[in-house]
Amino acid sequence: MTTSHAGSSRKKVILFLGIVIIGGLLFIYLSRNTLARRCIEHGAEYAFGVPASVGSVNIDITDPSIQIRNLDTANPAEFSDKSFFKLDYSDASLDAKSILNRPITIPEMTFSGITLFLEMKGSKSNVTVVLENLKQIRGNKPRARSRNRTNTEFIVEKLDLYDIGIHAQITPVSGLAATGDLVIDHIRLTDLGKNGTGVRMEEILGIALQAILSSTVQMRGSGIPADLIAHLTDSMTDLPALQTQGIALTTETTKRMKAVVDSTMKGFQDSMPNPDELREDIEGLGRGLLKSVEQNEDADST
Repeated sequence: MTTSHAGSSRKKVILFLGIVIIGGLLFIYLSRNTLARRCIEHGAEYAFGVPASVGSVNIDITDPSIQIRNLDTANPAEFSDKSFFKLDYSDASLDAKSILNRPITIPEMTFSGITLFLEMKGSKSNVTVVLENLKQIRGNKPRARSRNRTNTEFIVEKLDLYDIGIHAQITPVSGLAATGDLVIDHIRLTDLGKNGTGVRMEEILGIALQAILSSTVQMRGSGIPADLIAHLTDSMTDLPALQTQGIALTTETTKRMKAVVDSTMKGFQDSMPNPDELREDIEGLGRGLLKSVEQNEDADST
């Protein structure tokens, strides 16, 4: 009787533990997107040092992948634009074999529809504030552990950035304000985290930002005010170069920027008169002036 009662109690305990475990797994599965969204928001806040929000996250279990929509990081408080960095959509495929290991391998990751707002007031800029955070994360400066720091590490074999719009504004202490826009069609980064123990989400965002800023500096004279280009160059001095970490960077020439330039040049050329017609017009004008002078001389002689 006692043995039977003990066996029955043991079965109840096992059944209870099974229900708890299944319930916990079910909760994690159903709330996985919410948990991932909060993790990404915390990573962005840790990377840029400003509040961040994510519209939605979708994790596909059957075909391991993650999609992120509408990442928006706020501008530092002392600057006028509402946002600093905006990302419309991100898609990443995951290597299923590596999910249970660390770091997790991401064969392909894309960021599409990026908008970056660069603002400079006097000698200060919003990008300087953000880069100070990146220097502490990716450089050698010590930084206290933050609750926003993510723990999962990745190796990203290929990260493609598409449709990048950069809006720049300079408000000097005195003198005229300056603005400029630049469109970069495509930046490709490869081998993120392969030269170490992997990269966390905040580091991926920081590397993407550094790549965009580096490409902007390389395209000096393409629409961004020269003073801001010089400021960006100085501000990135202490950041570890991407190439020294085994990360390759390639940037495509902006097709839309080129199209605007080509269209402007074509419009200018179309507005220019034909050389033969221009010569005839000048000769006709000269003959008209000469005839007018002769008529005036005849009138004076009479």
